[in-house]
Order: sequence, then structure tokens, then C-alpha cells
Amino acid sequence: FDLLDDPSITATVLLVEDEDAIRHVATRVLTSLGFTVLSAASGEDALTVAEGHHIDLLLTDMVMPGMSGPDLAQRLRAARPQMRVLFTSGYSRDAVAQQFGMDDAGFIAKPYGLKELVAAVRERLASD
Repeated sequence: FDLLDDPSITATVLLVEDEDAIRHVATRVLTSLGFTVLSAASGEDALTVAEGHHIDLLLTDMVMPGMSGPDLAQRLRAARPQMRVLFTSGYSRDAVAQQFGMDDAGFIAKPYGLKELVAAVRERLASD
């Protein structure tokens, strides 16, 4: 678990996940590692939560009721061009890429383990 113990990367993460259990566990894990986590249950909620905040990473489900993750990312990046994006989905990366286009975003498949989540978040934050 040395990856989990590395405090050198801290950031503000906007976590958008419509499944309550996943959102709560991911928030707890990332917060315990020193990340500032803003969480929302939908894209619409995320836009409100994000107001006035610097966000280093958007961690969002691709497919949610209402606004999709890619639509949310596009709207948030309009005001935060440096914000990194990490998409999650129960669909395969290939299926998601065909439907939404992936450009420079990261991707983690659901279901994911906590080590996978932390590794993906740290990797996205460390990438240029």
C-alpha cells in the first residue's frame, strides 16, 4: 500500500457519482489521503458545487441521469482549462470512447478497487 501512503500529491477533486455507496466510499478514501473532495450526485449538482472552487481533477461517471460526464467535463473546463478529467464507467473504455470520445481524459472501469482508484487519481494528477 505504499502508493496510498504517498502524501506528495494533494489536490481538490470534484467527485460526481450517482450511486450513493460508491460516492461515499470514494469520498472517504480520497479525503483520508489528504485530498479535498467536493462531491455531487449529478452533473447539475456538480456545476453548483464547483462554483467558486479551484478544481484539480474531475472524477466523474460517464453515464448519469441528466447530464453525462463528458458534457459536465466540457462545461467545467470552459472556466478551468487546466482541470484534469478521470472518467469511470461500467462500460468498456472502447465502448465509451466510441460514444463520447476520450481526448485527453483518463479512464477507470467499474467496479474498481480502492487501490485502483487511488492509483488512477494520482496518475491523472501527475500527468502533463
